[in-house]
Amino acid sequence: MQINKMVFSFLILFSCIILNASAETKIPNQSGKYFELSFIDALSGDSINTKEMQGKTIVVNFWFSECPPCQASTPMLRRLYEKYSSEDVEFIGINMDTERTVFQKYCSENNITWPQFFEENKKWDTSVALEWDVTMTPMFFIIDADGFIIENTVSTKRLENIIKKRIKERNEL
Repeated sequence: MQINKMVFSFLILFSCIILNASAETKIPNQSGKYFELSFIDALSGDSINTKEMQGKTIVVNFWFSECPPCQASTPMLRRLYEKYSSEDVEFIGINMDTERTVFQKYCSENNITWPQFFEENKKWDTSVALEWDVTMTPMFFIIDADGFIIENTVSTKRLENIIKKRIKERNEL
């Protein structure tokens, strides 16, 4: 019986690894495209415009609160925000929850304070998700200082490496 549990656990773990690897390769490549977004921050009520962020690296995170991988990435994303927001790195969340109260509760409980785009009752049909062909969450776009997408990924580890590289390149100028 113990061996069956071990084999079953191994198969589940192996399946997750395979699915995660294939997810990374199936995301639409948006690199080289100009990213522009203007909206009212759903948390603060402030007007947000990516054109005003030019000169900075922007991390755009597509997510929703009931998504287990999004939940797992939240502590890392919060750490990255706290670590790099003072180094000319901006963060924007594109939330895909259907109910504002669910979204606001999750942000409050998880200390998410960076700007958030939100369209009630839209989920996968939010205007931004449709425009950028977002088919999985979390999805991260990294925008360069000129407003162009330099990479999109589903990996938080890769995200931090890209941020570090952008900061290093900027500091070498």
